[in-house]
Amino acid sequence: MADVFAANGTLTSYSMGRKSSGKWRVQKDELCIDRGKDDGGCYQVWLAGKKIELRREGSILPLEGVLQRQSARR
Repeated sequence: MADVFAANGTLTSYSMGRKSSGKWRVQKDELCIDRGKDDGGCYQVWLAGKKIELRREGSILPLEGVLQRQSARR
């Protein structure tokens, strides 16, 4: 899975060969993601080098990822 966060607040997600769109914003020092249909929420962002964790209150496991420049996708 890959998420592309554009400067204009749009979010493009790629998962299992499918592309979907959403929106993102910063609210009260948290990254808030809206993918539609009750999918999304606000997260604390923890960063160590290129590794990133999105932590949500009440959730035991964070979402983990790696920051990198956008690459061309088909």
